[in-house]
Amino acid sequence: LEEAPPAAPLIGPTEADVVVVGAGFTGLAAARRLGELRPDARILLLEAGRIGNNAAGRSSGFGIDHAHNIRSEGFAESVEFEQQQIALNRAGLAYLDEAVTAHDIDCDWTWAGKTHAACTERGVANLEHFATTLDRIDEPYEVLDADAMADRLGIDHYTRGLHTPGTVLMQPAALCRGLAANLPPNVVVHEETPVTWLDAGPPHDLWTDGGRVLTPSLLLANNGYLAGFGFYRHHLIPVVTWGSMTRPLTDQESASIGGHRTWGVIPAAPSGTTVRRLPDSRVLVRNVYSYSRHSLAGGRRRQRAGRSHRRAFEARLPG
Repeated sequence: LEEAPPAAPLIGPTEADVVVVGAGFTGLAAARRLGELRPDARILLLEAGRIGNNAAGRSSGFGIDHAHNIRSEGFAESVEFEQQQIALNRAGLAYLDEAVTAHDIDCDWTWAGKTHAACTERGVANLEHFATTLDRIDEPYEVLDADAMADRLGIDHYTRGLHTPGTVLMQPAALCRGLAANLPPNVVVHEETPVTWLDAGPPHDLWTDGGRVLTPSLLLANNGYLAGFGFYRHHLIPVVTWGSMTRPLTDQESASIGGHRTWGVIPAAPSGTTVRRLPDSRVLVRNVYSYSRHSLAGGRRRQRAGRSHRRAFEARLPG
């Protein structure tokens, strides 16, 4: 990504009709929609760091229409619920697609689908069950054998795959930046503005490092940090997922892999390895989950994750 323009932190006291805390996907969507529905309202979007340099921007870049693994327990009784959930997800993707198209956001937005992949007998069994659940809700998919997986991915590692067409792949940090740069004119963004104190109202009184906001309406879109504001203290479990990305492959390296230019693989097992081949010829590998009480990532845990990523990469792309 190109270097972002300088941040504009909140300085001094102010008031707003609505304040949204957190500029990930939820906060950006909420600020945009509120700005559209209430064009005369003053809306502030506060982000503790830089937009795109957060959990949303550091995700693997899958915009999914249905869950990676549709629920198994009591599924026959929940078909209608699952279909409603999928319809909601697709409405969200359509809303994003509208913004990407209208504002020409350069984020590698591609309706490429996602491929669920198995390399063990257990994984194959998971895919068979997944196919059965998709049949029950009349969702399309394509089953891929080992040869078809190798042709699609250029990786001779998986024994079975299941491709679903309704997923978007994108560069998530670029998408977040693009959405923030094209919010309605009544939405004001303040980056590098962590909320350090909240006196809940209404009116709600928010203090930051350099300013203060009074607002009758507050939307907290800061995910695992909600506990820091006194909400769900004993209900949230902060989890860090780890990913690594290669340098851009050379033309020779890329040609030696073959397969499609870009794709996204979801593991058949929930704890398996996610892999993406990116349009700029990088390869992204994600696995390993860590509990992180304070949402910090580093030290020995990062080193262990790096070793796991190296093993996963070399198993799929040896040499």
